[in-house]
Amino acid sequence: MMVQVDSLNNAKKLNETPKTSQVDGFRINFAECSVTLGGILCHALNNTQNERNENSVSYLRDAGSFLENTLQVDGLTEMRMEQRLAVKLAIEAEGEQFILEDLGKFQTPWYPLAGKDQVFISVGPNSLQFKEVTQQSIRNALDRELRKKKKDRKEIQVWMDRIKNTHSPADVPCKLIAVSSQWRLWGKKDGKPVRKLIQLDMP
Repeated sequence: MMVQVDSLNNAKKLNETPKTSQVDGFRINFAECSVTLGGILCHALNNTQNERNENSVSYLRDAGSFLENTLQVDGLTEMRMEQRLAVKLAIEAEGEQFILEDLGKFQTPWYPLAGKDQVFISVGPNSLQFKEVTQQSIRNALDRELRKKKKDRKEIQVWMDRIKNTHSPADVPCKLIAVSSQWRLWGKKDGKPVRKLIQLDMP
């Protein structure tokens, strides 16, 4: 299973990471602990959000990826983390990409993250999934996106020819796009249970 491939690769990566290395990225300072989202820049969706008083926080990504990024948790013991993604389906070819908004988005199951000491690694591209869709629904959704982009009849036909053998999201030229991520964290602080939820959306 592809998700298991991600888990094995991430576990190997953790074992190769020096224990003293520090994760650089966006730091969330909760009252009980801090969580650093490695390689990510973001800002709060709500200006009144106060992480020190919250168990659930939301951000909008400015830079970086939430696939295979490293997360560091400081201040807790007996920690574990899970992650799930919201995924959209796109058609991509010749440097152009059209996200099929009509098909909505698919929310993956929660995936347990590989962790060592205070560091966890997010899931990778193998964990991206999408719902079952028919060839006709892909064609209809792409046609709608092309018309929204004011593509002419000739251009539309070129794209329809590109997906004539596309029957599922696993077929070319389909591409799965992660548009948001949620991480949930469990741990203990001075023997008391702590639970946090972090949401990160693409703009």
